[in-house]
Amino acid sequence: MTTRNTILSLILCILVCSHLAFAGFPVRITNLSPNSNKDDLGSIFMSAGDINSIMMNRDVAIIDFATEKGAKKAVHDLNRVEFDGRTLTVTKAN
Repeated sequence: MTTRNTILSLILCILVCSHLAFAGFPVRITNLSPNSNKDDLGSIFMSAGDINSIMMNRDVAIIDFATEKGAKKAVHDLNRVEFDGRTLTVTKAN
């Protein structure tokens, strides 16, 4: 991971931990392909529940779900799923 990516990942984590960016129930997705985009990621994760927002950098994304049920479903159903040629890791973000 480059220094820039490390800094961007840390910024995302700080935002999640301080609850400044998310009003709902955030999950963290790692191991994204450089070709991944918000629209494609959102279309996969909307199967778990309503999404408030998606923040994304090169290999990490935070998806804020409207409900705890949606966030839990995303972690349960989408962790270790193949997406854009990579195996995603999906965890609770806070």
